[in-house]
Amino acid sequence: MTIYYGIKSANIAANVILKYFENGSGDLDKYTDRINTQIVHQLAYARAIAGLVYCFPHFGTVLLQRSDLLQSAVLNIVRGDLNFQQLASTLILGLPRILTQALRQKRLTNAQLTPGL
Repeated sequence: MTIYYGIKSANIAANVILKYFENGSGDLDKYTDRINTQIVHQLAYARAIAGLVYCFPHFGTVLLQRSDLLQSAVLNIVRGDLNFQQLASTLILGLPRILTQALRQKRLTNAQLTPGL
């Protein structure tokens, strides 16, 4: 999970606890219900994305270094501007652009290293 989901979970807990004390009674199970509806469904997408990153760490690092689209997507997920479902969609739809950016950056790097070009 990202920082965003940790903060979101704490916010949900605080709200449920406040309502519990304001009413003098209540149902603390609402925390679990809200976590299940607002966070847990995202974990399947997070798990799939993490699986790819962990299986191909070098490839993922190279893509991240060379693609501004991938950099932006990762920053957006950390900030909470995208959820994991949206990130998965962005990665699938943006894969051609991500790969093109990575290959173009590789060619630029090779050309810069080759004297006389």
